[in-house]
Amino acid sequence: LFIYKKNNRLIWNIRHTLNSFDSEKLTTLWIVKLSALLSNRVDMIVYNSKESRKSHLKHYFSSGNSMVIHNGFVRISKDNINKMRYQIRNDNWMVGNSMIVIGHLGRFHKIKGHIFFIKCMCNILKNFQNIKIVMAGNNVCKNNQDITKNIPLQFIHNFILLDQIEKPIEFLSGLDIFCQTSFSEAFPNALTEAMSLGIFSIASNVGDTEHIMGDTEFIFKPNDAKGFIKSLNMALRLPKEERESRGSLLRERVYKLFSIGTLCKKYNSLLNSSHKTQIP
Repeated sequence: LFIYKKNNRLIWNIRHTLNSFDSEKLTTLWIVKLSALLSNRVDMIVYNSKESRKSHLKHYFSSGNSMVIHNGFVRISKDNINKMRYQIRNDNWMVGNSMIVIGHLGRFHKIKGHIFFIKCMCNILKNFQNIKIVMAGNNVCKNNQDITKNIPLQFIHNFILLDQIEKPIEFLSGLDIFCQTSFSEAFPNALTEAMSLGIFSIASNVGDTEHIMGDTEFIFKPNDAKGFIKSLNMALRLPKEERESRGSLLRERVYKLFSIGTLCKKYNSLLNSSHKTQIP
């Protein structure tokens, strides 16, 4: 902010939601407060979700020079999705088509709800035997005792812990059901990526989740175990064909609302506009 040339435009891009400071580091809190003080001196603040903008305005960020541009996604052909799905299920996870694979993706952090997810899945496993739970993300592994101590020995064979993965799209393509259990998000990328592949999804109502999914039947309140388990039970009792049909509808919704083309047009419009906020 202090070294950019006067004739250049200064644009901030914010991809975070300030729902609670309890999970933030002290340095992050100071950066937020300082940024709020300086926010009226930049030309434009671009948020990647409506909820992100709303939460920052509550913390005194400037409103007149802000806008929302959602993330954009590239369409992947169904043939490519099916190839990735076959390979990862048969060659990597060894589950074939006989098992229902439920997935969770995200770095190990309390706001992602890993322990909440595991406990709820163990409840589900008491009534459903043909399930594999595949989890991926940094430090989501067998060496993480916070994870393994919450998986009873009787269910340990139902869980596959992959740690950090290089190709999340391939991971997501192999799922039957994707679950988002975060307690906070801005624009939930993993959820939208799963939807873009036609994966049936269940999600906590954080960030812009409701806007992204549209249908609220499989959206539950954050940290609501009863709501999540109810949604999972409903999903597991649906015929396979209906889950796939609902997944296809989610896929088309993503490309209708969040295509990469739409994102590019909005950024081009912003960057080519003649608007210039006067900075004192």
